[in-house]
Amino acid sequence: MKEYGHENLSELSVEMMHTDFHITVIKSLVIERLQGKETTSDSEFEEEKLKLLQEYGLSCLDHTTTYRHESSIPHVQPQGL
Repeated sequence: MKEYGHENLSELSVEMMHTDFHITVIKSLVIERLQGKETTSDSEFEEEKLKLLQEYGLSCLDHTTTYRHESSIPHVQPQGL
């Protein structure tokens, strides 16, 4: 995430980080956890995603959570929200 933030610093927004986090990070972590299963339905994917988030004390990953994360990156001034 920090790398993505630094690469897109000039046009960075909470919405961009939120989208990237869902598409890149969460999706890859869930896929990694589901490896070994022959087929996975959308509901199984969503169920596993919720379990992953709950391990970090989250029920969802919303724009506010993304904003707090983005604000913690040095030299990044979040836009939006």
